Amino acid sequence: LHYPPPFDALPLYSLQNHLYYFSNLLTFTSLISLPFFFSVSARTNLCNTTREVTEFNDEYGLTSNRELLIKKKVKTEINNLENEAAVLKNEMESMEHKNVHLNALQLQKNELKQELFTLESELKDLEKLIKEAEGTMKDLEAEKAQVTEKPQTNPECLSEYCFLGSDLT
Repeated sequence: LHYPPPFDALPLYSLQNHLYYFSNLLTFTSLISLPFFFSVSARTNLCNTTREVTEFNDEYGLTSNRELLIKKKVKTEINNLENEAAVLKNEMESMEHKNVHLNALQLQKNELKQELFTLESELKDLEKLIKEAEGTMKDLEAEKAQVTEKPQTNPECLSEYCFLGSDLT
């Protein structure tokens, strides 16, 4: 790695040009606000500290690991979002399928209601026919009873009955 030259060897105006080497540790405005900034020994100490921190970060890969961690987090987040999108897409397809199925069931229900209405109408017609048939049957039974009693009460039929004998039974 290339390190900036020690601050003792730099004139003050070029200090601003070399601050980017340790911009991740201190900002230029914070360096200016320090009271010891202009002393030679303070500049040397700051340079040495910066060098040590940079060497430590490079030795343990802290800056590169951070970038890798950020990349991993981004990839993980992208995968999570893609998985969530796939789940939502599947749910939408499922809901559409259920909606189609529900519409088919609703149509079948309406058809069955119509069929029920038709059957109820036919049942009412049949009940009406049954009542008419029962009325006709009662009338016929009454007429039958009247006809069977007529020979016994009618003198004309009685004489014929006697004349014919018991053949009419």
